[in-house]
Formats: sequence, structure tokens, C-alpha cells
Amino acid sequence: MNQDMKPEPSPSATRTFSIASFAIVVVVLVAVGALFSLVLGVLLVMSSDSCGGSDTRLICSADGQSFVFVMPLLAWLVATVASLVGRFVAVRRGFSPWWFILLAACLYVVIAAVAVVFAL
Repeated sequence: MNQDMKPEPSPSATRTFSIASFAIVVVVLVAVGALFSLVLGVLLVMSSDSCGGSDTRLICSADGQSFVFVMPLLAWLVATVASLVGRFVAVRRGFSPWWFILLAACLYVVIAAVAVVFAL
């Protein structure tokens, strides 16, 4: 070994750092996602302010308002579970868990988009 070369980190040290950094990122995204989902749900419910007595759109009913409030929270829950399950699957199969954060974000966007479409 040359004096100028630094020793390579052990695979277990790199893996521990990767798991810890993944956990930190997931915790931060879960907290931000929960807050964003609550705000989005309230904003989507407020889109029913323009409803009149004869309006038959889904958002103009109590069920529709409940639906558009719950959908972002459901999207947040699905995304959280997907990222956590993905982490365990990735570690077991030997590949990076970071792709599951992207998958979770895509799931969130698709499910929350359904609520936005119903609110409009």
C-alpha cells in the first residue's frame, strides 16, 4: 500500500452510511409530505366554494369533499409504505433503495392528481 493512498472503507461502513442516509431522507420526506398533504387536502376542499344549490359535481357533495381531503393523505400513506417496503426489498436483493423514493414520489403524484381532477 502506498503512503498517498487512503484505505478503502469497509463495505459494512459504506452500507451503514447508506442505510442511515436513506432513513434520514425518508423521515424528512415523510414529515414534509404529511404537512403538504394536509394543506393540499384543505385547499382541495375549498375548491367547492363556488358550488351552488343546483350544482351536481362530485366536489359539491359532502362525500366529494371528504374524498378530495382524504386522497392526498392516502397518497402520502401509500408513498411512505412504498419507500419503506422498497428499502427492505432492495437490501434483501442487493440493490439500491434510492429508486424506491422515486417510485414513492411517482405514486404520490398519481394518487394526489386524482384528487385534484375530482376537485376541479
